[in-house]
Amino acid sequence: MSATGTDMHSMGHRPKLERQGLAASAGALLILPPFMALTHHLSLHTELKFLLFPPLASLGYRAFRTPWGTATQFRSVVVAPTLGSVCGLALNTWIGLNAPAIAFAVIAGILLVDVLRADAPPTLAVSVLVLLATDPGWAFPLSVLAATSGLYLIFLVWRRLLTLSPSIARACARPRARGEPRAGGHRRPRRGPSDSSG
Repeated sequence: MSATGTDMHSMGHRPKLERQGLAASAGALLILPPFMALTHHLSLHTELKFLLFPPLASLGYRAFRTPWGTATQFRSVVVAPTLGSVCGLALNTWIGLNAPAIAFAVIAGILLVDVLRADAPPTLAVSVLVLLATDPGWAFPLSVLAATSGLYLIFLVWRRLLTLSPSIARACARPRARGEPRAGGHRRPRRGPSDSSG
């Protein structure tokens, strides 16, 4: 394909990519900030005082920016961070805050992400954050579980609303490469000269 043809092909995908960015940004800007404010309010008025843990914002941003990406899987948003907080709490209880505990917390976070095959780098931050908390107790992992579960539920509702609008859903989906078959379909093989009859 000529350079001009390549440029025209790229320009054809540009509007779709721009719509993708707008739709994802709208979700991140309109939903994530109020959700974070709500978690802060609930942390002040419930026993789950660690609901507003900083990596929650990162988890939410990654999910809303890539609605159909691997960062939106349940194990990435909820399971990995929650287990990371449990590991951090165990280290806080058995070792306390010191250099080896920090190192072990990072190792635990890395192993969790790898074993679960989760797209959740904030898990490492959650594992370490428990060590820095004052008297976290089981309120920390329970807060992480509640906050991430709430975030995941709201995200699923938002993504469902996207699917109800075909144009927005197509804009947020991964652009299909040239020649790639549609989902659930099969590309019809080309017939060569030897395939023609008679």
